[in-house]
Amino acid sequence: MALLLYCVADFDAPPTGALEGVSQSPLLRLEGHSLITFVSRSSSREVWVGRPVAEAALEFHHVLQQLFRRTAILPFRFPSTIESEEELDKHLEERAAQYKTALKNFRNSVQLEARIIDSYGGRDPSAHSPGRSTCGRKKGAPPLFAVWLQASRWRPAKPQNS
Repeated sequence: MALLLYCVADFDAPPTGALEGVSQSPLLRLEGHSLITFVSRSSSREVWVGRPVAEAALEFHHVLQQLFRRTAILPFRFPSTIESEEELDKHLEERAAQYKTALKNFRNSVQLEARIIDSYGGRDPSAHSPGRSTCGRKKGAPPLFAVWLQASRWRPAKPQNS
């Protein structure tokens, strides 16, 4: 029985509802060592890796985004798999203290996602609107890029006592 590992969260992580994992496999919440590990279970890891990697990785990323909106998480890389719950338990036994410390340190942090979009499709933007070439861009300069930032989760930081 293979397990696809998504992330680790604090034991007090809220319920996720009926989220689907990669390849529409159910997302499971396993408890152990005062942590929650989110996984999907299958008889073979081919369910997740036997398809186009980019497509599966995007599904994986979407699951992580959904979980991150609810609580602080420590994500695993795609496709991190393990062969059994016993193997996962052994891994958590070895790493639980590190995971708990990292979760505590990142609990009030924010994750930003930056996407750089070439809004001109690689073409010179001055060719699309007359007069643009006089707006501070030198002829032959690289195309302009738009930058988009999104806060996935925001919580105000707790005041630090001096």
